[in-house]
Amino acid sequence: MRRESYDIRYSNHARDRMFERRITEEEVIHALSFGSLIKKNENATPFPKEEISCQVGLRLIYVVVAVNHTSKTKVVVTVYAKGKMK
Repeated sequence: MRRESYDIRYSNHARDRMFERRITEEEVIHALSFGSLIKKNENATPFPKEEISCQVGLRLIYVVVAVNHTSKTKVVVTVYAKGKMK
């Protein structure tokens, strides 16, 4: 199944968590491109939210995004991982 193309942006909080947890932009993009949707909240405001998980190396990466379907933008809200750090 082909996924629609969205611009990806990062909240300050997400950038802080990525640095703290040693998760790269490449890993986040990989998770968004190949991961599984595990939770969706269409009623979240101001935009619907999605949580995606994906195995990246030895870690399971989780990415939470706010989705603006009108502007075709996904804002990474937070990122976390389970498993061994690289």
